Amino acid sequence: MFIRHAACTRASLWLLAVAAAACTGAPRPSAELDAAQGALAAAERLHAPSFALSNAHLNLARDALARGMRHLAAGEHEEARAVLVEAREDAAVAELAARVAATRIEARNLAYRAALVEAELERRTSSGGPR
Repeated sequence: MFIRHAACTRASLWLLAVAAAACTGAPRPSAELDAAQGALAAAERLHAPSFALSNAHLNLARDALARGMRHLAAGEHEEARAVLVEAREDAAVAELAARVAATRIEARNLAYRAALVEAELERRTSSGGPR
């Protein structure tokens, strides 16, 4: 009886060790998940959906984040890590594209205001002074 019990105990310990080894795969990519979510939030704060190029990259980032979450739910941490890095990079491109678009709009606005000031200055100097 003791021999049989010892054999069962050894088999149980072996199965437990195999199960533990299977669970100790790649660690959960928490940092990558946080970085991807933070990059998406930053792009959205800059109104990335308002501009075509940044919106396209924002959609790529959202899709990659969703894929990464599915990999996480399935316990596929290495795959999740790679896809979450992709999501972070796409969101960073969306943020940069939004910054460029906003800067171009601001530059156009400044050029327009400068043209108005120039026109007013020209009007005043050609008419002999301020009115």
